[in-house]
Amino acid sequence: MASTGAFHLRGLAVALLFGAAAPLAAQGPKELPLKYSGPATVPAITAGDLMTRLYKYADDSMGGRFVGSKYNLMATAYIESEVRTLGLKPAGDDGGYFQNIGVVARALDSASTLTVDGHTLHAGVDFLASAAGHPKQYSNTPVVFGGVVLDTMNMLTAEQVAGKVVLMMPFTPPPGFNA
Repeated sequence: MASTGAFHLRGLAVALLFGAAAPLAAQGPKELPLKYSGPATVPAITAGDLMTRLYKYADDSMGGRFVGSKYNLMATAYIESEVRTLGLKPAGDDGGYFQNIGVVARALDSASTLTVDGHTLHAGVDFLASAAGHPKQYSNTPVVFGGVVLDTMNMLTAEQVAGKVVLMMPFTPPPGFNA
């Protein structure tokens, strides 16, 4: 596995923006529209303002908000514009609203191979790899088949995987699945 570089994540306390949800919850269940485009938001947070903010932030146009992605940047830019509207004073890096946090992305080297009983398997074609923490190089290590990723019905025990490399099939999402 090889490092593919570092991103700088722009962090912000979202709870400040969405912390006023209690008044809406107190109104009880009610049928809400799938899409909502309310009036421009104002510093005084009202139920209508909160609904506008939540619908904008949760909209499909914001994408998955994966760290380092354009959608993450879009979402944090929206939150920044709203906290400016609220009149909050910036307390982030360089007098702004954000604090830069180093994030490292790791990826499987496509040239990696795994040999099992004389059969060579190729990364990204025959297997995928994942590691918590710092990836390690293994040689002559026992391999155990762990089933399908995210299958919680057939999990191996700690004793079954101790000291072994766990080989698993990737999860294939059903049609319409959006993570």
